[in-house]
Amino acid sequence: MAGGWYRVTSRGSRREAIYRTDTDRRRFLELVAELQERSGLEIARADRIAWAEIGAMAERLRGRCGPEMAEDWGDWERDGTISVAVRHGRHRLAEVVRAVSGLTYGAAARAVRRFTAGMPLDAARIRFVEEMRRRLEERREKP
Repeated sequence: MAGGWYRVTSRGSRREAIYRTDTDRRRFLELVAELQERSGLEIARADRIAWAEIGAMAERLRGRCGPEMAEDWGDWERDGTISVAVRHGRHRLAEVVRAVSGLTYGAAARAVRRFTAGMPLDAARIRFVEEMRRRLEERREKP
C-alpha cells in the first residue's frame, strides 16, 4: 500500500528486530487498534496466520480436506478449526465468517462454543488444539 506502514512494521531494516521488547510490540499493536477504531479502517494484522493457512494446517493434521470438514456440520474438526483461528490464531470471528462460504456469524459463534464445551471430555480435541497451537507458534517464528 503506497504510503502505508507495511514495510516498516513487517521486517525492519535488513530484517533487524523492529521492537526492543515484547512490551514495545504490544504497545504498537494497541496504537494500531486505536487508529483502526478511530478511523474505521480495516487493518490487517501482521502478527497472525492467514485463515487459509490455518485451515490447511488443520487439514494436514486431521488428514481430511476442508470441504469434507465443512460438510460435516456435526463434526468437531470444522468447529475446532474455527475455534483455534479465533482463540489462538488472532482472528476475529467476523473475519472467519467472511472467509468461510455459507457460514453465518451465529453458526460460527455456536461452533466455537460447542467445540470449547466438549474439550474437557475429549482427549482428541485437546490434542488437536495443542498441536494447532504448536504449529501456529512454529509458523509465527519463521521469518
